[in-house]
Amino acid sequence: MSFYNTGNPVPSVDPRDFDDNAKVFDQLLQSANASEPDRLGVPRKTWHQMEIDASALVSPNVAALAGLAGAADRGFYFTGSAAMSLYTLSSLGRTLAGIANPAAGRTALLAAAAGANTDITSITGSAAKLTTARNIVITGDLTYTVSFDGSGNVSGVGTLAASGVGAGTYGSVTVNAKGLVTSASVATPIANGGTGQTTQSAALTALLGASAVPVANGGTGATTQTAARTALQAASSGANTDITSITGSAATLTTSRSIAASGDATWTVNFNGSANVTAALTLASVGSAGTYGSVTTDAKGRVTSGSVATPVANGGTGAITALAAGTNLGTSTVGDNTDQLARSSMIQNEIANKRAWTSYTPTITAASGSWTSVSVTGKYMVAFGICHIQVVITITTRGTGANPVFTLPFPALSGSNKAIFPATETNVNGKSGMAKIPPGLTTATVYSYDALDLVTADGAIVSISGSYPIA
Repeated sequence: MSFYNTGNPVPSVDPRDFDDNAKVFDQLLQSANASEPDRLGVPRKTWHQMEIDASALVSPNVAALAGLAGAADRGFYFTGSAAMSLYTLSSLGRTLAGIANPAAGRTALLAAAAGANTDITSITGSAAKLTTARNIVITGDLTYTVSFDGSGNVSGVGTLAASGVGAGTYGSVTVNAKGLVTSASVATPIANGGTGQTTQSAALTALLGASAVPVANGGTGATTQTAARTALQAASSGANTDITSITGSAATLTTSRSIAASGDATWTVNFNGSANVTAALTLASVGSAGTYGSVTTDAKGRVTSGSVATPVANGGTGAITALAAGTNLGTSTVGDNTDQLARSSMIQNEIANKRAWTSYTPTITAASGSWTSVSVTGKYMVAFGICHIQVVITITTRGTGANPVFTLPFPALSGSNKAIFPATETNVNGKSGMAKIPPGLTTATVYSYDALDLVTADGAIVSISGSYPIA
């Protein structure tokens, strides 16, 4: 629906505005929308919306509200479906209802508490101090107690528990009743089972020059080194079981030790010093045992690889049969037997055409389009430079392909392009054709004899056989 939209102010006597007003009135009366714009673009409620609003005025909720007797400081609330009641709304309630954020709410609550805050049992957030001071206690190896309410920093004195060893001097260390070290000396005095010295010479002098301290008191009971050893050995009842180590030499080791070598050789032996020992050493393997005409060695002279056949570059033939040796040594221009080793058995086999057929799998494509499903098998035999081939192509599903193209086992001799092989379709139409070698000399393309496609339908089977000179 189009409008003139003159934009003339109200009132207007422009007939175009009269026409626009008629259209607007039609929309206001007939539209199901909540509102429609007047001719000046101001939204106006439709008749449909006014009917909805009128129905709302007579709804049960509106009727319940109309049944309440309003008064000052009174609020209303629902007590059930279409049922309402009044409650008294205090000044604080009105204040809280108009607050927009938690911070303002807390301020209003604090002000309402008349400065005492006795009606506030908890506050979410931080406070200057705790309502009740709490004891912080440490027990165990140290005892410590302090009362803390958060109003300020606190400190106290901790007490270590008494040590089980008791106060005294032990070796070169003096401790108090709590086990704390109060003094220490690097050298343990003679009275405490030491020498009182920090060097070997001074220790011997101190021991030899001092009065003999009996073994029972932690000494040796002697004033010479020899007598001291004798006294110590006698004190151990002859068994020496209380001597766990000796500085110096011994007849054998307490624990037998394994001595081993690895790397280019492996070797191991157990040794405790009671006698000389011998064990066999085994060189590491770097290859397989055998007889080789040519070998490779590493920097240590070990053979790392070998070949039965000595290569031509090392004065051999590079082969282990006479036929292969002749081939390796005599490669010359076709038709020129100079430097070639001709053996009567080779010549006879060639003349008798006793070469074996060799299977190969040609690659199959299409001269145009592509095959949906195709397979191919092939075999060849070479004699006197001529390659004889037999190839069978099976076109299971033709698709858009036309004129099969298959690869040759060897490239054809230069000038052999346009050479042809007989070809026959044996399963669908029985037509004859040919496979022609293109200028690339590595493939052959199948045609019918009228130069069209020999493959005319799904299920075609094409057999090709022929010969060509190889490059």
